[in-house]
Amino acid sequence: MIYLIVFLISTFFVFLAEISFNKNKKWQGILFSCIGILIPSILAGLRAETIGTDTDIYVKPLYLRVLSANNLSKCLITVNNLTGIELGYCLLVYVITKIFKSIHVLLFVLQLIVFYFVYQFLYYKRDKISMSLGFLVFLLIFYNTSLSISRQSIAMAILLYSLIFNEKKEYGKLVLCMIIGYLFHRTIIVGIPIHIIFYIFNNDKITRRSKYIILVLSIIFIILIGMNVQSVLNILFSMQILPEKYLNYISTEDWTKESVSVFSISSRCIWLVLFIFFEFYKKDDLATYFIFYIISFGTYSLVEISVNFVRLGLYFYVISMIVLLPSFLKYTKKDLANKALCIFMIFSILVVCWYYQFIILNDADTYPYVSDVIGGLRD
Repeated sequence: MIYLIVFLISTFFVFLAEISFNKNKKWQGILFSCIGILIPSILAGLRAETIGTDTDIYVKPLYLRVLSANNLSKCLITVNNLTGIELGYCLLVYVITKIFKSIHVLLFVLQLIVFYFVYQFLYYKRDKISMSLGFLVFLLIFYNTSLSISRQSIAMAILLYSLIFNEKKEYGKLVLCMIIGYLFHRTIIVGIPIHIIFYIFNNDKITRRSKYIILVLSIIFIILIGMNVQSVLNILFSMQILPEKYLNYISTEDWTKESVSVFSISSRCIWLVLFIFFEFYKKDDLATYFIFYIISFGTYSLVEISVNFVRLGLYFYVISMIVLLPSFLKYTKKDLANKALCIFMIFSILVVCWYYQFIILNDADTYPYVSDVIGGLRD
């Protein structure tokens, strides 16, 4: 399958970049890094317009509207008013479309932006987690989804990147990132509690007991939101924080039966058991991400109330998985055999989950891969 082949080749180049950075060969590392993120970005750019649920819903229509527009301001205002698509995203599409006049270049750039911010985060964390394994985790859990929800993918990548500034206590840059992310997708408002939790659990002045009391209260808060989701959405609509189109994501029985399967829940339970077994909740550098995973698990369970919980929970899920899974390497025995077994275990579980979600269920409508650029490629 072309997806898995690309994932492995891309991860290999990121691995070479990781080795280069460890040997202080900066420019060699940058070269391998560029190749590593360009390969999956090119795959995204070459795909047919039918690949990805939302590609044909708003990416292509917006591209065609911009292509025929003569005035920037009128085009942006009209598109924003008619579709509710955020202005930052509209502006990006306008610039790329007017310069290159190709939807494939647009799809490539959208994906490249996602990878840029994700890779910046992994590079920053390279002393604590494996860059290459973190990159592979991101590809297997989120690449196919990102081909569908391009706006939220960019917002999520920016939110991930903004955690760097929370950790470095550069709050001006953090706020700037959040504003930029909001201009691409309004669901980034979930980043506010993410940053609050991150700040609290990385603050040495707050006792461990107080931190876990806050965690319990946060979980209770999420449950209360779930029980009153319609009222919460109405408040957000009235404040114009979220557009009313999110009412369309109120769950239907058929959708939840397909998406919240026993297999999906079981796979998340497996990771949860492993995280607890390795006592990640006790590790100072991992406790926050463990909490994010717990919250993502909770929001996933609330999908029967509203599909919105899946989208909001993605922020917690991706951020936690991209850090926690590579951390297994750090806490396994240092001999090569154990580390190889650890990588094989992680890869095997992720591939099985990826195959079930994106091949069998065809979540995000990315299978089979089709390209109308490379001679009608279909895989």
